Amino acid sequence: MRRLLAIASVLVIGIFTTASATAARQGPAIANLTGTQEVTTVGTTSMPGNSLATGLATFRLSDDGHALHYRLSVSHLTRIFGAHIHLNGAGVNGPVVVVLFNSTAPTGEVNGLLAQGTITAASFVGQLAGHPFSELLTDIRNGDAYVNVHTQPAHLGGEIRGRLLADTGEGGGFAAHLTGTQEVLTTGTSTPGTSLATGLATFRLSDNGQGLSYRLSVSHLTGIVASHIHLNGAGVNGPVVVPLFNSAVPTGEVNGLLAQGTITAASFVGQLAGHPFSELLTDIRSGDAYVNVHTASRPSGEIRGQVTSAEEGFKAALTGTGEVLTPGSSTTPGTSLATGRATFWMDEHGGALHFRLEVHNITGVFASHIHLNGPGVNGPVVVPLFNAATPTGLVNGLLSQGTITAASLTGPLAGHSLQELLTDIRSGDAYVNVHTMPSHQGGEIRGQIIMQADEQGD
Repeated sequence: MRRLLAIASVLVIGIFTTASATAARQGPAIANLTGTQEVTTVGTTSMPGNSLATGLATFRLSDDGHALHYRLSVSHLTRIFGAHIHLNGAGVNGPVVVVLFNSTAPTGEVNGLLAQGTITAASFVGQLAGHPFSELLTDIRNGDAYVNVHTQPAHLGGEIRGRLLADTGEGGGFAAHLTGTQEVLTTGTSTPGTSLATGLATFRLSDNGQGLSYRLSVSHLTGIVASHIHLNGAGVNGPVVVPLFNSAVPTGEVNGLLAQGTITAASFVGQLAGHPFSELLTDIRSGDAYVNVHTASRPSGEIRGQVTSAEEGFKAALTGTGEVLTPGSSTTPGTSLATGRATFWMDEHGGALHFRLEVHNITGVFASHIHLNGPGVNGPVVVPLFNAATPTGLVNGLLSQGTITAASLTGPLAGHSLQELLTDIRSGDAYVNVHTMPSHQGGEIRGQIIMQADEQGD
């Protein structure tokens, strides 16, 4: 069975360079596509955010730095007639510059690979036509390119969209992808998950290791009063340690850049005040820092996202929309508001893969595994991550952690080397699934494992 590339929601930030000497070290550029990132346009009759479809576009720079190889996969998406790279930032529509997919007759439902190919300067259309290939890389580096998938008849302007982000695989970059579903209920906060706003915070470590330059963008968010870095893991609220944005008067609707600047030790407040800059980096690398955006109607936070590091190797962002209906699952995929995050990183000798699995707003968990297959297709279990004889109560935070070796492999990988699992992961052919009782025995939340740093090479 041909296994397909991947759907996930945690983003990795880096920077492209066109020099051929560094091209071999480039990690993937990634666009994670959702309905919530769309912007209403003429000809779009449905409001952004109402589609449960998702997608992932991955791009890899050629060795000579003059081409991008891409794969575009989608899940639960019907009547597609076009997909493109457009130029502009979050919350703003822009012109088409690269055609990724085009069909004179809209497709049926697609769950898996939609298109793949190679982009060169000869592929450019619109305002990039006739320009050098490096201009597209510059737009990607600056956060000014996005992938959009268009469907008929209700989403001519785009049904799912995602900003194209690049990863060098060289460390020093961090990101937080913000959604309402990651919020934790507190007094004065409406139910988490009801906001369709989204956001992205990106952080880059300075050359001397003593500062983080940041950029925080949001989409479809109104009445913002503040944003901060807080300390704690997923599913748990924690104290403010770095202010990112503050306004005495709530903003109007924001679609794009909210704040940017540089964080140093002098920026620290609360329990980090007076502490060295390295402490914040330790918290980020430990998964114990998150970005929260607070609004007048949700003073405790409307959208939130854990800050993740490109140094950790691989990640999977788990949601209900990634699930595929199976016998024993009585509820339609996508109805669960639970979320999760699995992170994986190699040990220094390359003989083991360490993991940490966190979940949020999920009840009755009895198992979690790594399975083999692409988006929209179920596949066999190859690594158990969690098992309980008695289903859990509500879990908000760490579900399991441990180490995977060749001895951990089961099913079709039993007796094989750990390298085979890594090959499947790098090919986009592995996903994490969390199973619950009684309605989601086939899986309640799922996410494809994607590369965050490609230091091992292809």
